[in-house]
Amino acid sequence: LNAAARGGVAVLVEGLVSRGVHVGCVDSQLSTPLQLACENARVDCALALLSAGARSNALMKNARFQVPLDAAYASRLQAVIRAIQPTPGDRAAPAVAAR
Repeated sequence: LNAAARGGVAVLVEGLVSRGVHVGCVDSQLSTPLQLACENARVDCALALLSAGARSNALMKNARFQVPLDAAYASRLQAVIRAIQPTPGDRAAPAVAAR
């Protein structure tokens, strides 16, 4: 999964996850597939991983003390940043009942 995320093969990422590979697995540098996708500007892979349940939080630091959100900012992956950290406008507004 890490190699697929690093290489940008989103269809392989989705296939591996659908077959049970855990989205939180880490490599020798403690980087998750989401971290690797973000570091390598692989937007499709990062979004696929987020859809599959991958997370970016303060406890998920790699050996360089970075989280996936740091890598997304460094790579300027706006779609990924907003998926990880949505703004109030990104969140769906509750449906208003008709009167």
